[in-house]
Amino acid sequence: MSWKFRYNLGSLAIFLLVLNISLFSIIVIKTESMATEEIASIRIGFDETHNPSWYTGSYITYGLFRNTLMINHDVTILTSVINEVVLSELEILIIVASQTLYTTGEIDIIEHWVRSGGSILLISDYQESTAAAVMGIADRFGFKQKFDSLHDSDDYVVYEPWVVFSSDNIQSHEITTDVNRIEIYGGGGIIRSPSNVDHLVTTDTDGTASWSKEKTEANGIAIASVLDNNTYQNGRIAIFTDGNFLTGFDQDNDGTVNFFDSDNDILALNTIKWLADTVSGPYQTSAKPSINLSYPYHVVIFLVVVSSLLLNITKNFRKKNQQK
Repeated sequence: MSWKFRYNLGSLAIFLLVLNISLFSIIVIKTESMATEEIASIRIGFDETHNPSWYTGSYITYGLFRNTLMINHDVTILTSVINEVVLSELEILIIVASQTLYTTGEIDIIEHWVRSGGSILLISDYQESTAAAVMGIADRFGFKQKFDSLHDSDDYVVYEPWVVFSSDNIQSHEITTDVNRIEIYGGGGIIRSPSNVDHLVTTDTDGTASWSKEKTEANGIAIASVLDNNTYQNGRIAIFTDGNFLTGFDQDNDGTVNFFDSDNDILALNTIKWLADTVSGPYQTSAKPSINLSYPYHVVIFLVVVSSLLLNITKNFRKKNQQK
């Protein structure tokens, strides 16, 4: 084998290694740039004691959201029980579409904790199986959700239940700072709420929004609402009625996972900051990922293997030449 070929083979191996390192750097840099603002650490707990529809253990479910929060905060996964002792260690409790109903005793404990200053993010979905447990808690604070999915006939991505909410649907609030567009993927809607509620995102009022089962209009229905419970001791409540929109899954196959579609991530992170009552400015990602973060890992592995093989081949040829 000619020295030129061996030289080119070695150069190719070095090029692949550099490319591999670059791809890996993209992953690390983009992941770490999700939340760079200097903020106080918040104690957050994800409840996984009641069979959530999306667990935090996988990137494509709620692992991406959890990992993003872990950059700045102390995040705990609750896997055994919910009681006064567990909640006393938290500032924010996140419940993601639990499929096992909470007992009356558990709801009493959560309600008392919120009314005593704890904050809660309730994330449901449109089906009764993925919304009833969450709504059992939300009902204590005056909320009710219809177990049906919202459609929009002219503002959607791919399918009508995958509704797009633009600036006209997004109300002015600390949480919606820099939030100009939201995408959901089959969400329900809030049909009853307390008088002091703030609805953050609502459906169109031009007759294009509707309920899937009833085929009736769903004008001005909220899919994201918050309650600043200042009647008590600053306990705050936020409710999102779609669980898919914060996952690490690319529902619409556009090359961007749901969490980073439009301004979904900014809405979520601003909500966490508001729940902790630490809003001094928008808590947003410093940069949108230019790639789907779930993509490059297998490329990195492939390039490592190929680069190693090429370097080995080059090394073996060099040894043989030296023996000659």
